[in-house]
Amino acid sequence: MAVSKAKTMDPWKMKRWYPIYCPKYLRSAFIGETPATESKNVIGREINISLAAVLNDMKKQSINVTFKITKLEGSNAVTEVRKFEVSPSYIRRQIRKDRDRVDDSLLMKTADNKDVVLKPFLVTKNKVNNSKKTLLRKLARQELREYVSKVTYSELVQDLITTKLQKTIGAALRKVCPLRSTDIRVMELAQAVFSSEEASAPEAEAEVKAEAAEEITEEKPKKQKKEKAPEAAEEAKEEKPKKKAKKEEVKAEE
Repeated sequence: MAVSKAKTMDPWKMKRWYPIYCPKYLRSAFIGETPATESKNVIGREINISLAAVLNDMKKQSINVTFKITKLEGSNAVTEVRKFEVSPSYIRRQIRKDRDRVDDSLLMKTADNKDVVLKPFLVTKNKVNNSKKTLLRKLARQELREYVSKVTYSELVQDLITTKLQKTIGAALRKVCPLRSTDIRVMELAQAVFSSEEASAPEAEAEVKAEAAEEITEEKPKKQKKEKAPEAAEEAKEEKPKKKAKKEEVKAEE
């Protein structure tokens, strides 16, 4: 008797393809598709793509952008820029023996209360001493904080893509020394990083207070010992005359 084989359904035939689009401030460009059996599984997915493919501009091929799907509009997946990063190969091309590089990493807040990490990357035209590197880093921090606090997150992304931010910061930093390039190596949303640092601050203060309390308790017995020391010295002084008196009595008997 022939055994009938159960038909298995191909899981890929059960999936549906959802088109992915950029945010409106990037012209809502189509950047790909993602498969899912249910629409709720699409939310939270990320896609990394070159900015040159998004804007059809080959000058942007050294920049990679990470998009995260945040919502669905019908069957279309709408994204948000989560990360903006310059490729390592571009950075290596900027470095030469007769130049210096200055790197930094900053955590700051935009005008619409979004926490971002910015990593500026500066390259000088000539070799400079450490004092100028420190001055460049401090001035870059000051300029970036002022700039980011006045713009929304979407405006910040647009200014990075159009290099408006890089040009503004570079104009201020060139007062210190000539620069070969002024770039933002990484820009990334960092809500989790910022909140974890805020949460750890009270814990750190509690630890410091606990350590201080332990030090105080350890110092108390030491103070008591010091107070007893003068009393012991006085008793020793009182014993010395008694010994001298005994010696005098012995001599008198002789």
